[in-house]
Amino acid sequence: MEKFLSKSLLNKKNVDSTEKMIINLNRIVKDFSLNFDKQKFDIFLSHKHSDKELVYKFIKFLESLNLKIYIDWLDDEMPLITDHVTALKLKDKIKNSKKFVLLATDEAINSKWCNWELGFGDAHKYFESIAILPVTDSDDGKWTGNEYLKIYPAITISERSNEQSELFVEFMGKKVKFTDWLKN
Repeated sequence: MEKFLSKSLLNKKNVDSTEKMIINLNRIVKDFSLNFDKQKFDIFLSHKHSDKELVYKFIKFLESLNLKIYIDWLDDEMPLITDHVTALKLKDKIKNSKKFVLLATDEAINSKWCNWELGFGDAHKYFESIAILPVTDSDDGKWTGNEYLKIYPAITISERSNEQSELFVEFMGKKVKFTDWLKN
């Protein structure tokens, strides 16, 4: 049964302690900071900074796919205070990433930066290379989101009885495996 990703499911799949999460984030920062400005990324992950824990869990969820994921707060080249340079750098990172994914939490949907990134991503990646990852607070996997977000492909999860989960990208009645979507 396909449904949207719930925060509780992410918590079940990734049971790291906060201390271990911080250690792993520090490792990720060290891995990414080397030549960060020159790297090409598989995914530009748009998200609200207050969702850092979910970002970490999503990265951990995808770790086995060996993807390079762009996360702005891991980029040492980003200005400490957001300004026009921030926007220029984000535009470049979106253009130079193969795919664009919005981690669509309630916080991200209400963020002016996430909406700006989505709009820019829409202009440069639409259909074959853009998707939203709806994250719901409810355990039933239902997500309402904003109506305009429903024009984008959505990443869903299929849970199996053997505790294995698989991600899919769904749009207009068609469903492909997330790994296949990444290849195109």
